Amino acid sequence: MMSLPRLLLVAATLVATGCAADRNNPIENQLDPRIAWVREVGTPIFYGSPALSADGGTAYVATSSPPLSGVPRQHFLVAINVTTGAEVWRYALGLAEARSTPAVAPDGSITVLAEEQSLTGGFISSAAIRVSAAGALVWRRELGIAASRVDIGLATPAIGADGSVYIASDSLYALNPNGTVRWTRFFTGEDLRSSPAIGGDGTIYFASHNIPLTAMHPDSGRVRWERPLGAHEHVFAAPAIGTDGTIYVATDDCRLYAVSSAGDELWSFNAATSGSSCAMRSSPAVAADGTIYLGTVDRNPRPVLFA
Repeated sequence: MMSLPRLLLVAATLVATGCAADRNNPIENQLDPRIAWVREVGTPIFYGSPALSADGGTAYVATSSPPLSGVPRQHFLVAINVTTGAEVWRYALGLAEARSTPAVAPDGSITVLAEEQSLTGGFISSAAIRVSAAGALVWRRELGIAASRVDIGLATPAIGADGSVYIASDSLYALNPNGTVRWTRFFTGEDLRSSPAIGGDGTIYFASHNIPLTAMHPDSGRVRWERPLGAHEHVFAAPAIGTDGTIYVATDDCRLYAVSSAGDELWSFNAATSGSSCAMRSSPAVAADGTIYLGTVDRNPRPVLFA
């Protein structure tokens, strides 16, 4: 029987044990030999996944509360040694919670998108926060607050080769490596919950709720092209980019689109043709051989994984 990679179980354990600081949790007492270690971080990890340093030696997790919890609490960005499970450092986010996956820059710094709610439940701040690999604040950039906002998952930042940050909040922001704003686009008054993707040549690709797939110049935000994705243009996740530069976008009406780097639609796939009525709200994954994997939200007859 094939054994599971321990590193994947380490990541899963971080997420699972971060959901509750309960030492009676059975997973901690079974001592499953596949579990390398368990680390409690003391605050829920409700949204987002661990991110790894470039050398794979450190995992970064950011904490957040369940939706509509109504109880502000202290949140953190935590660095964990993946070999021993020891906490390397933690950076206090205060009452701001990071409801997405941290992003690691080429210089080893970590950027998170964090939002803070007031005691009455309304949002009072949204910020991109960059922390050094040693756990010290590098910069904090306040972002706008969308008129329509609820406490669910946020978009994960995308980091360019030069350390620039592309991040969606009330608009799509391009931030210089020092945290200053380079340009903004797509102010709609809504939360933009999908993440941008960066092509091999630095082109920024973005699509969201009622925003077509758009290719932009990283320096100026100038639109290179736009590609509408049908009548139900609702996108809730980042595009995926194949090794040949093809962009793949999954939409809420359960369609997958393949678009060339020049903006031409190459093909589309409607999951209804397979007998599944569903929605797609996660990013596709593209294997080296070109196979595309994507999951669906629970509809009819059941949630599925397509390949």
